[in-house]
Amino acid sequence: CCRELATLGPFHRRSIACLSWSHDCKKVVSVGGDMDHSICVWGTDSGLWEDATKTVDDSIRPSATSRPLASKIACSSGGPQTVYFACFLDQTCWGPGGLYNHSNASHTDNASTQKSAGTGSRHPGYLFATGGIDHMMLWSLEGRTLSSERGLWGSGKKVQPMLCGDAAGRRLISGALSGHLYSWLGRRCEKMVKAHRGAVSSIWTATFSDGIEGRVVSGGNDGCVNVYDGRLQPLCRFDLVNDSTNGKCDVPPLLPMIRGVGGAIAFGGSLGNVIVNSSEKNKKADAQPTGEYVNRVLVSTGSAEIYELSPDTGSWSLLAEGHFSDPNEDGSHAQLWGLATHPTQPDLVATTGDDGTLRVWSLSLGRMLRKAQLDAVARCVAWSPDGTLLLVGLGGSAVPGKGRQSKDGCLLLFDSSTLRVLLEARDAQHWLRACSFSPAGETFAVASQDGSIYLYDTRGRTLRAKCAGFTTGPAIALDFSEDGAYVQCDGGAGKGYEHLYFSGGDGIPFTLPSQLKNVKWATWTCRLGWPMLGAWPMTSGIDRDVTEPTCTDRSKNRELIAVGYEDGRIKVFRYPCLVKTAPNVTIVAHAGSVALVRFTCDGKYLLSIGKHDRSLLVWKIIKSSDETSSALLVSGTLSSQNTPNPHQNAG
Repeated sequence: CCRELATLGPFHRRSIACLSWSHDCKKVVSVGGDMDHSICVWGTDSGLWEDATKTVDDSIRPSATSRPLASKIACSSGGPQTVYFACFLDQTCWGPGGLYNHSNASHTDNASTQKSAGTGSRHPGYLFATGGIDHMMLWSLEGRTLSSERGLWGSGKKVQPMLCGDAAGRRLISGALSGHLYSWLGRRCEKMVKAHRGAVSSIWTATFSDGIEGRVVSGGNDGCVNVYDGRLQPLCRFDLVNDSTNGKCDVPPLLPMIRGVGGAIAFGGSLGNVIVNSSEKNKKADAQPTGEYVNRVLVSTGSAEIYELSPDTGSWSLLAEGHFSDPNEDGSHAQLWGLATHPTQPDLVATTGDDGTLRVWSLSLGRMLRKAQLDAVARCVAWSPDGTLLLVGLGGSAVPGKGRQSKDGCLLLFDSSTLRVLLEARDAQHWLRACSFSPAGETFAVASQDGSIYLYDTRGRTLRAKCAGFTTGPAIALDFSEDGAYVQCDGGAGKGYEHLYFSGGDGIPFTLPSQLKNVKWATWTCRLGWPMLGAWPMTSGIDRDVTEPTCTDRSKNRELIAVGYEDGRIKVFRYPCLVKTAPNVTIVAHAGSVALVRFTCDGKYLLSIGKHDRSLLVWKIIKSSDETSSALLVSGTLSSQNTPNPHQNAG
């Protein structure tokens, strides 16, 4: 379980582009996404980041001049060029008296060395490095001042974007857009090696106990993982694409491009003598124990799978997977919209999103059970009342100006146990935003962006009726009455909002809502209506709030109603919520808008998905001793990008 140790900042004016820890975990460097790519070094004297609120020399009664023990050490502008990575350097080689005093000092910039010697000052060494668009920078820290020196490319070495990098003992290794690895000694680029057919996306280095040599592991867009020694001599090569076809990878990735690599060191192995080509099996030449070796490599892919690669056998073991964004597009344009909890089994939940996949998860196991790859974006999903069917609505795009898609308005009906398609139909004119089954399961309905609700007969799997009547925008959410005779739905966006009622049989609208005032609804997912009066924010006065609800769900026992908001908050009220000052439990859940919230069928857990962060969070409902209130505590998370260990309980 993770807990917050300290909050550093705020400092950067926009987003934080990258972070890096020092080897002793006492410093952190952050690079901002602002125009000057600001760089800040944070530190703690004790190594325990809990002391961020304590102060130096005045921990009991802090004064205005005392600084926190965990605080900002120094900051500087990173320059106008985009920075893609930052990494700390080994201070035994790069620190004061290290790089400039060992036998390889001739590899560094002589002019810089002579300048330091001429002034009688000792070079402070380099603390960390940053790289990005056509540059490599080495940073020194003197007191509370950061200074930088540019890397010298040398002749015959192409100046190009550096996408990733890490320090391997006395060398700094960086990965380039062209697929080359660059080796740096001091400011000078020592050599350039072709490593991948596409861009180098990630580098991980391991420094052995001698402090000089180690291993370099790189991953690229070509789906390959390469292992080198400290001098960039190739040792191993593993091809995820080929290994997926020859049986070494049981679950192949949807997108094989590598996004991240990391490893672990063991003793008594012989990886240093293993040579592996992508087209042949492992060959062990003169395999003798070399002491330290890389025995495991963690690999993440462009489609959000996480594998454990065994260099000894060349096998890939899938650890986790989840929803993802298209690497060819901006990650903010891939969203997660669809969420549905099983009607009888509280352990099962289904999700679907812009990555075109339908996934079924187990909450108790904390992992995905099965998935189906769709041929279009999907933004809504629903279980049938008996749990045997899954209904999915297709279409939509978060990319501005992309227009309508070929599958907009299609619906798919799946066998929930095998995810086999039973029905594909299309009657809507635009993409589908919501879907639901009637309580008895004889009818299912979809709400479309074209402003209509479409009712289908489950047994015959044919269109029964069309509910039209929205004048201000799309149909957003819908609910059936307990007897399935009526449908209520929300519509409109931006210009206005509507809450309409229709017949569940023939789709005829009810012009007088008072006619249905005594109807009991099987679910309540509409943002509008009498039970939601107090969930909408104040529109005037000192408590004015312009953040609108984006989704809602009522617990099955009709005691609670959860509401998600545009700013990532979730509020849980007593049902019904009729006044603006109604007591509630408020939690900050997601980075950006909350797409959907759903209670499990037993009412013990609340699930939420973030539209932009593509994460699925699981919250546990705990009733307090006070019978008039309830507490909402974090139970665990199922990240749609980084799913927990399959053997770790999420409850």
